[in-house]
Amino acid sequence: MRPLSLNMQYFGPFIDEKVDFRHLSKSQLFLICGKTGSGKTMIFDAMVYALFGKTSTESREEVDLRSHFADPKLPTEVQFEFEIKGESYLVTRTVKYIKEGNKNPTNAIVEVYKKVNDKWELETKSINTSNDYLKQLLHMNVKQFRQILILPQGEFKQFLVSNSTDKRSILRTLFDSDRFEELQEQLESEMKKELALIESHYQKISQYMSDMHDFEDEQLKDIKAIEGYRYQTIMLSIDLYDKVGNEKLKVSLAEKEKQEKQVSEIEKAFENEKTLNENFNTLYEKEALLKALRKDEAEINDLRKHLKYLKTVQSMTYQYNQLTDKEQALNLEIKNEEELQQSIERNKLKLNELTERLSKLNEDSVKIEQYRQFVQNTKHIKMSLNKYLEAETKLPKVIEEQQALNKETDKDKQELQTFKNKLNAISYDESEEQNKTKHQETLKLNLQDLQTKQKQYHEKLELLEKQQSYTSELVKLEKEKAHFEEKLKVKRQFDILSVEDEILKIQQHVHQGDDCPICGSMIETINGDYDFESLRKEKAQQLEVEQSLQGVIYKMTTYNERLKLTKEQLDKLMDISDVQTEIDNTTEQINQLVNEIQLYRERRQYKQSLQNQIHDIEKGLTQNELQLNDLKNQITIYENDVIYFKQETKFDEVVQFEKQVQQYEKALTVYDDELNQLNVQVDKCKEDKQGLQMKAATVKERKSMIEEQIKLTRDYLSREMEQHQITSYEQLDELLQQINDIDEHEEKINQFDKKYIEVEAVVKELGKKVKDKERPDTLKTEHLLNDAKETLSVIVKQLNQLQLKIDQNKQKSTAIKGVVDKIEHDLQEQAEMIELSRIMNGKNSQKLSLENYVLIYYLNHILDNANRHFLRMTNNRYQLVRKKEKSQGLSGLEIEVFDRFSNRTRHITSLSGGETFQASLSLAIGLSDVVQQEAGAIHLESMFIDEGFGTLDSETLETALDTLVNVQISGRLVGIISHVSELKTRIPTILNVNKNGFLSTTSFSYN
Repeated sequence: MRPLSLNMQYFGPFIDEKVDFRHLSKSQLFLICGKTGSGKTMIFDAMVYALFGKTSTESREEVDLRSHFADPKLPTEVQFEFEIKGESYLVTRTVKYIKEGNKNPTNAIVEVYKKVNDKWELETKSINTSNDYLKQLLHMNVKQFRQILILPQGEFKQFLVSNSTDKRSILRTLFDSDRFEELQEQLESEMKKELALIESHYQKISQYMSDMHDFEDEQLKDIKAIEGYRYQTIMLSIDLYDKVGNEKLKVSLAEKEKQEKQVSEIEKAFENEKTLNENFNTLYEKEALLKALRKDEAEINDLRKHLKYLKTVQSMTYQYNQLTDKEQALNLEIKNEEELQQSIERNKLKLNELTERLSKLNEDSVKIEQYRQFVQNTKHIKMSLNKYLEAETKLPKVIEEQQALNKETDKDKQELQTFKNKLNAISYDESEEQNKTKHQETLKLNLQDLQTKQKQYHEKLELLEKQQSYTSELVKLEKEKAHFEEKLKVKRQFDILSVEDEILKIQQHVHQGDDCPICGSMIETINGDYDFESLRKEKAQQLEVEQSLQGVIYKMTTYNERLKLTKEQLDKLMDISDVQTEIDNTTEQINQLVNEIQLYRERRQYKQSLQNQIHDIEKGLTQNELQLNDLKNQITIYENDVIYFKQETKFDEVVQFEKQVQQYEKALTVYDDELNQLNVQVDKCKEDKQGLQMKAATVKERKSMIEEQIKLTRDYLSREMEQHQITSYEQLDELLQQINDIDEHEEKINQFDKKYIEVEAVVKELGKKVKDKERPDTLKTEHLLNDAKETLSVIVKQLNQLQLKIDQNKQKSTAIKGVVDKIEHDLQEQAEMIELSRIMNGKNSQKLSLENYVLIYYLNHILDNANRHFLRMTNNRYQLVRKKEKSQGLSGLEIEVFDRFSNRTRHITSLSGGETFQASLSLAIGLSDVVQQEAGAIHLESMFIDEGFGTLDSETLETALDTLVNVQISGRLVGIISHVSELKTRIPTILNVNKNGFLSTTSFSYN
């Protein structure tokens, strides 16, 4: 985040002040200096308040931000413009205050804008959404902002001395490490899912076993009833399902083969009878068809003769079509010739008409030339016509305005003298108002201290009540603890789950009659029905009692911690007493001072009002004098323009001249347009005449050529028609139309010949096949075949059902084996997952979760960068180190200091004030460096430091300044508030906060 500008209205000592940080380069070190109480820290307060609605330090309240000299009707407002990642943002926020005449305070207003295409666009305008928007944009809250970007006066060491929990909150925001916590939670959830998955595998095995087909076999029915968690026993017997199913399948296949052979023999006999019967039927059909074809044979022969004649006439088709086309072309040319003659006559009439109009138009040419000469001579007047029209119109008005302004000036001079007399009569002492205001501020500070003590007194009473409540709860928990411990005195049951696994393993590896591997005696029977369920229930009850006892112990520990904390807080508040009477007295004194200050304020405001009115009148008189000079010059210009216009145009009025010029220009335009149009039309008519004459000659030539071609074609057709005995063109046309049917006639004849030959051949072939044979009766054979097929269908159906059951059993067996493999694989990986989840959640020798381990890595990196500056500032004596000792709760992020002189590590609070400032400054720089290197969520482009340099000696001050110079060289803006005079000579850019009475202003200066 880099500040660009800051506007403050009625904010602390600033009435309407703007600080433009654009005067600073992007990487520059600058000093903020001024007198005590001038408002230097208020600049930091304004930036922090704009972003978070809080001040830069926890000790200052929001109500302290409003100026005591603010206009009661106007709000206290801050406008802060800043830049993040090259994007510009603007925040406007007001302070809650009580407006004059109201009892309740006005609500604060906050608006956030973003610059898009050089324009501000509103992003949010409600308080909650704006606060969330800014917090998400900056990736930090106000507490983290104070510890990272601003080192406030008196609070600069907070991040240095904060505990692991507070540092964790800041570091996880800076480096976006909460994703590691999500990974831990996800792993724990996956572990629970894995355990549930194994149980579901047991249920799947039971379900698959219940779906297995037992083929009505008693042994298979017994195996089917085994529970899923005894999957090892199931796996030893699962192949028996396949064996029994295959035996039954073998018997069914033999029955099917026997019946298929019988069906095949009957089917063969039936097919032979069926083929002979079909031959008889086909022979009868073909003989009837051959008889019908012989009846159509005479018609086909006539068609052959006609087809031969059409082919001889076909040669005249082309010449006949040519004759038809030439006659149509001749008719078209005759029509074109007539139309061209008509167009030539029309063109001649139009040309005569245009020539007559052109002659008549030339008669007005003398008058038109006079118009053209006048327009040309007055062209320069027309180009500036608005100027002369303005002079003619405004000259009287400007003279009248000059007279009115003279009267107004005389009146203002009299009013000015009256206000000056009133101002001299006012008596007001600014120092008395300031003294009473300071007294009021002192009383307010005293009142705040008293209110804090009264609040602590109420906290003391609440703590006493909590102490009594915690003691009572502890007595109850002691009784519960004794009750649960009594229950646990009963002898504990052994681990039933482990025993169950061992029993099952032994049962799988021993047989009846063997020696027992445990006691050595002979095994007479193997009992698989041991009552594990009752033992599980006892074990569950025992675990429930232990968990309840642990819960009570945890509650007792919690209440003991709370009781201890409450006692510590009560010890701190032991000397606090009730101060309500002092609060009432102080409040009464403040109210009295408010009334007195209000009287001074009213006098001051009245005096300021008179001064403002005098200033406004004097300003108005100056403006009137300037305006009178302008009017005088304007009158001279207007008068000269009017005289020149009359001389050039010989017209007294501009409107009359403009009207006359427009009439002349219109007449010239009409004349020129009409003359041009007539000339263009005459030229076009002459051009059209030539074109029409050329087209007529072309048409006449084409007409003669077509007539000659028609004569030659008619002679050829007459000779051919005489040769083929055709008497007319109508007869020829009819014959030529039949030529299109030649292909159809040929296809019809070919089809007849082909069909006749085929049918005749089939009749001869079938006659040979059925010779000396009788037609068989296939009905009896068909009944025998259907009965045999029905029997085979029943056998096949039974066989398919049996095969389906065998296949389903194989699928279930394969599925059971797959589930067993998953169980054994999951059981093997489960131990690894539990161990990994335990380690990642902090249950390890280092007591570090995965996220805390990552944060420690970043903290070590930050300390390495910080120590480069800290060692230099302390002449290689001090070094910041991370505390290695483990403690309850979150640990590993506390910081200690290693003293190289004593070769020992000590607590960070043992440093002196100056050394603590050096350590805090080094840590802030190191933090900024690491965040920039790691490209974290936050962009630290600025750093602001409020005081702390006064605790350093001259040599250490030089070292600290060199360090800050190196920081600003790396591309960051560094601002410092300090009273140390040496800084003014060392830092080239200074933001001066100038105090003038009760008000302050700012300005930049450069050494």
